[in-house]
Amino acid sequence: MKNSNPATRPHWKPALLLAALALPCAFLVAKPAQEPFGLAGSAVALMATMGLRRGKSPTEPPRDGTGSDPDDPPPPFDFQRACIEQSLEPILWMDAQGRLLDANLGAARMLGYDLEKLKTLHLADIDTHFSEERWQRHWDYLRRHSHIRVETEQRPREGHPIPVEMAYSLVVHAEREYGCAIVRDLRIRKRLERAFYVENLRNSLLLKTASDGIHVLSEQGQLVLMSDAFCRMLGYSRGELKGMHVSQWDARWTRPELMEKLRQLLCQPAVFDTQHRRKDGSLFEVEVSATAIQMGERWLLFCASRDVSERKAAERALRESEARFRELSDAAPVMIWTTDAQGRRDYFNRGWLEFRGRPLEAEAGDGWQAGLYPEDRDACLAAHREHLAQPRPYRMEYRLRRHDGTYHWLVETAQPRGDERGRFLGFVGCCIDISDMKRAELELRLVASAFEANEAIIITDAQGVIQRANRRYCESTGYVLEEIVGQRSNLVKSGRHDTAFYREMWQGLAERGFWQGEVWNRRKSGEVYPEWLSISAVRNTDGDTTHYVGAYLDLSRQKQAEEQVRRLAYYDTLTGLPNRRLLYDRLQQIFAASARLEQYGALLFIDLDNFKVLNDTAGHDVGDALLIQVAEILSRTVRSEDTVARLGGDEFVIVLERLGHDGLDAAARAEQVASKVIATMADPYTLAGHEHHVTLSIGVALFKGNEERPESFLKRADAAMYQAKAAGRNTACFFDPAMAAAMEARVALLAELRKARTLDQLHLHCQPVVDAAGRIAGGEILLRWEHPDRGWIGPSDFIPLAEESGLIIDIGTWVLETACGLLRAWETRDWLSPDFFLSINISPRQFRQPDFPGIIHTAAERAGISPHRLKLEITEGMLISKLDDIVPILAGLRAAGVRFSLDDFGTGYSSLAYLQRLPLDQLKIDRSFVLDLHHDANDAVIVRTIINMGQSLALEVVAEGVETLAQFEFLKEHGCGLFQGYLFGQPVDTDSFGAKLRAGTRLAP
Repeated sequence: MKNSNPATRPHWKPALLLAALALPCAFLVAKPAQEPFGLAGSAVALMATMGLRRGKSPTEPPRDGTGSDPDDPPPPFDFQRACIEQSLEPILWMDAQGRLLDANLGAARMLGYDLEKLKTLHLADIDTHFSEERWQRHWDYLRRHSHIRVETEQRPREGHPIPVEMAYSLVVHAEREYGCAIVRDLRIRKRLERAFYVENLRNSLLLKTASDGIHVLSEQGQLVLMSDAFCRMLGYSRGELKGMHVSQWDARWTRPELMEKLRQLLCQPAVFDTQHRRKDGSLFEVEVSATAIQMGERWLLFCASRDVSERKAAERALRESEARFRELSDAAPVMIWTTDAQGRRDYFNRGWLEFRGRPLEAEAGDGWQAGLYPEDRDACLAAHREHLAQPRPYRMEYRLRRHDGTYHWLVETAQPRGDERGRFLGFVGCCIDISDMKRAELELRLVASAFEANEAIIITDAQGVIQRANRRYCESTGYVLEEIVGQRSNLVKSGRHDTAFYREMWQGLAERGFWQGEVWNRRKSGEVYPEWLSISAVRNTDGDTTHYVGAYLDLSRQKQAEEQVRRLAYYDTLTGLPNRRLLYDRLQQIFAASARLEQYGALLFIDLDNFKVLNDTAGHDVGDALLIQVAEILSRTVRSEDTVARLGGDEFVIVLERLGHDGLDAAARAEQVASKVIATMADPYTLAGHEHHVTLSIGVALFKGNEERPESFLKRADAAMYQAKAAGRNTACFFDPAMAAAMEARVALLAELRKARTLDQLHLHCQPVVDAAGRIAGGEILLRWEHPDRGWIGPSDFIPLAEESGLIIDIGTWVLETACGLLRAWETRDWLSPDFFLSINISPRQFRQPDFPGIIHTAAERAGISPHRLKLEITEGMLISKLDDIVPILAGLRAAGVRFSLDDFGTGYSSLAYLQRLPLDQLKIDRSFVLDLHHDANDAVIVRTIINMGQSLALEVVAEGVETLAQFEFLKEHGCGLFQGYLFGQPVDTDSFGAKLRAGTRLAP
């Protein structure tokens, strides 16, 4: 293939030379291009493609399979006009029918047409060989292969036809096809062909006299032609070389690699280095220049080899010399640099660059000066200018910033360097980090001998910043010296000592210059350990403290030994649990605390059922493994403040503290723990490859500061444990007969309560709330349990049980829905006044439900009542812990119309602050204040205060427990608006209450 760029042709014109040596041949008329059309052709094709991509292409009609519609006029083109105009090669653009769409000035000049006129022509107007059939054949080839070269003649407007070569390229844009032709004027080539034979002799002489080894290769790599110099270079005769393959003398690549290289060179000229092998087998370095040329229908590779062995050897020697210099420079334990004659630094070795942490480009010139210490900068640069003005060896010290941001002291020495004629070329210098030496000078003023002691020692400045530490200190703390120097001494602070401890320590240092005592510090690993610390203040001649010296003696081993003795004495060696001795000690402390706090506790005596059978059959190792697992499970099951101990054998004890002031509740909590332990131990255990099931028998004994000895309570719990075994094992029994009976009754009552609603044993009663005139203003829903055997059970007996067990959620929802249904029924019968309300007590557990507002809305919507008739009663205890969470819930319900009443006001944490924040409608005075209204002046004051407070906050005030006329008159006189109590009526069933509403009964006292 041809290369049309003169810049890539060899300086000896190989194409012309080869043409002179070969027989004349005609150029290929049509051949698909396998490489770009030279540099110029590539540039134009690229610019045209860029123009299309940038929207400079014409708008063409849709493709019809041939590229465009022949009936439509050619669209206007605009392809980077400025770039095309500058091309020296004529360029034509045409469509699939051969219509010219655009051209550059080069084409207009060659053909003698005005540019606008030229763009109106057809290829048939300028191509003397044009025919429709020939054009269609070329176009089809172009569409398949993207490139085609065609030789033809173009007819100018005036004069003779011009022989040309047209290199077509296919360009596709917006699914349309265009042809781009780079026209090459062949008139010069034709004249050269005529002068071919004249040049033949001259070029033959050039081949014989050329110093480079000129040779021509076929596309298969066979030698076609060679110069005498090439024969001498390889040591072969011309006859021996004739037809030889390139792989026979090229020693660098294998034959497949050479064939790939040939393929690349036929597409793109190149200059490269390789090795040739002489006939005698010796190798030498060559530089080869290769260019592809076309002779007739053949493509050949014109090559020129130049022996560069000496040059390569010199280059290798130079590289090796430079490499040795850099290796020596980089290996040197100093920082080396050089400057030019103007003092600009142009080289730094690895030591310098690693010290600075910056690349050579950043440090070169004056860039390194950015790291100078501010106080040293002016003096350092002034010294450099002085030495540059009068070059001579010098030495100086200054501080330079290292890559970590710290400044280090350097000592710099430099020597001027010059050329062979003595001209000054710059300085070569080196720097040594003397920071350690500087610090050593400072440390000489300290007591160096202290660091040879066995104690851990540190030295801090007056602010407590660590300046130095000995090896023992680093070993003790786990830090390396570099990690602690510059840190404050509280780096190892454990957090076990309070502020008062350190205040006393520093006060002693200030007053006496010395302090010692036991401290707990923290190692780097996080381990906290004890030390005996002695601190001495170091003062200067003026009496000012400049440093502190701390000496530490690690007490870890001493403490560990003490702890080991203690564990042997007080802990079970198998399970690690407290033993009987420690248990008795703790029980005495627990009993004392129980008496002081008046709170119950419990002893749980635990025995493994059938453990002896397992021990005898599976072996003591398996039994011990089981005991260890049981100890771990028991420890995880209870609270951290509770005690788990092993008495011996298969007997364990759990001591539960602070179970409350109520004995029944304490027994319930103890029973819950026992049940949890039994349930946890129910899972099978894999011991020695076999699965084992373990059950427990537990005896429980309650205590409340009893003065009896711990042994007696253990005996009671032990007796209860045997009761559990007698009851069938895998259960728990209480020792106290009365308490056990109460617990059994409580459990039975809970079981019956679970069935009470489904058996229709729960009923709603209602107590009227009246105004001052005795009119029924509302009512309060009260829950009653009608037991088939026990009769009516009061709410105080079963509501706490329902709250504790969670049954209150289901019961409360039923109460709410039933109350809404009653309101709907009474409202339908027109028995209610417009402001009538029904109060419903809300349990704290109900209120904590995530969907509590939704439950209220759903109940009201299903019943079809207005939410304003509901008045939900909440207690002060519900508001204390999470007021910020409760207020938004109340506000949301209040916005929907639901009203709220604060029940038992004054008995809890009454606060005006939360009253102002809560969306309340009503306050209810607790019956305890109303009961002694006329006998206790304090109660009277409290009642008046509550009434006044309610009036100030625009809240209704309801007085509960009104039973006498005197109470009623007092409350009414002081502004109480609503009343509830036996004076106006006891709670009655809802049917009876409905009858009162229907009759409009006035409940006057």
